[in-house]
Amino acid sequence: MRLNQAQTVVDTTPSPFSGSAFYNVTVIGSTPDGPQDFVPISPATTNRAVQFRHCFAGDVFNSVVVSTGAETGIEVQTDIQQNCPGAGAARETITNHVNSGLVNLICSTLDDSTGTPSSLENTVVANGDTLSVTLGGHPTSSLNAVNPSTFDLVDDDTTFNPTGNAQGKLDVTLKSSLIDPRTVSGLGRPNGGCAPPRGTGLDSSATFRGAFAASVQLWTTGWTALSVGGLLAN
Repeated sequence: MRLNQAQTVVDTTPSPFSGSAFYNVTVIGSTPDGPQDFVPISPATTNRAVQFRHCFAGDVFNSVVVSTGAETGIEVQTDIQQNCPGAGAARETITNHVNSGLVNLICSTLDDSTGTPSSLENTVVANGDTLSVTLGGHPTSSLNAVNPSTFDLVDDDTTFNPTGNAQGKLDVTLKSSLIDPRTVSGLGRPNGGCAPPRGTGLDSSATFRGAFAASVQLWTTGWTALSVGGLLAN
């Protein structure tokens, strides 16, 4: 009896496609809206934060993106679009993914930017507004917010002299006030109202926006470099 030799087959048409989900993210860019403690020699005027590109499909939930300068905080990158391997006409590029409702920004806030969302980025926002309510978010306060007047972080100036103090170390003297990425409590919308995170290991009580609940000790306290160095609030 003769056995056939095993063969390796490469499948270039994967199925199903991935649908990533990101929950309670806080992103702080390098262009704060107020006085800052340190101005670099060549500051970036545009900060790319959340980019949707190529064949991405998925959702960003309950998040905060601030201080991104001339960028809106989200970017649908269409200049280098690629067809997804094996994809049909309905979902072959990031543009089609957005227009098909496969890319969503949900219950999130984009603040302190000077950029204007593109039509595709507005579609990502609108997709998420619809989906948020469907998933159980508050019909008003769970909507996305772009540069709202009723929103702020306690202190979003993350700048400090990277060479450190006179001894070349991090310490509290490098900041006029400590970095504090919590949302200012009492502002109401758009601080919360989000649908509970769903999935194994996720905190279903995290219906607030961003990585840090307002008026609760930061989970970064005591172990991160900024905290140990005295630059980050507790």
